Amino acid sequence: MKTIIKTGLFVMVLAALFAGQVNAEDLTSLNKADLLLTSASYKDGVLGISFFYRNRDEDRRVYWENERVKCICEVYENKGSYSDVKKGRTISRLEKTMNRADQRMFIDIHESFLGMDIVVECNVNTRYEHLFSSDKTSVR
Repeated sequence: MKTIIKTGLFVMVLAALFAGQVNAEDLTSLNKADLLLTSASYKDGVLGISFFYRNRDEDRRVYWENERVKCICEVYENKGSYSDVKKGRTISRLEKTMNRADQRMFIDIHESFLGMDIVVECNVNTRYEHLFSSDKTSVR
C-alpha cells in the first residue's frame, strides 16, 4: 500500500514539474499556430488569462518558446447574458510581449467590479498570423 501511495505521489510531482512543457505530439514552430483559445479566471482581485495555441489542420497543440509575440487583452463589462454577450464599458487593457506558449497574463481588477460578468478579448500577433480569442467570466 505504501509503495502505491509513494508511486502515485511521484507521478503527481512529475506531472506538476513537466506541465506546460512540450510533448512528443506537440508542434513547436510558432508559424504553425492558426487558432488561439483563451481561458480567463478571477481570484483575489486578479484576472488570470491562459493561452492555448493550436494547429487546425493537424489538430495539435503548438508549444512555442524563445519567440516574441505581441499580445493585447481588453476586459469589458458584459451588458448581455452569458450566452448573448454585449460589450459594455472597458474595464482594463494590457499589452504585453509574450516569450513562450504557456506564459499567462495577469490584470488587476478593481473591487468596484465585484459581482460583474466580464468579457475578455485578446489579440495576438505572431508575425505569421493575427489570432483572436475571447472568453467570459465573473468577477466573484
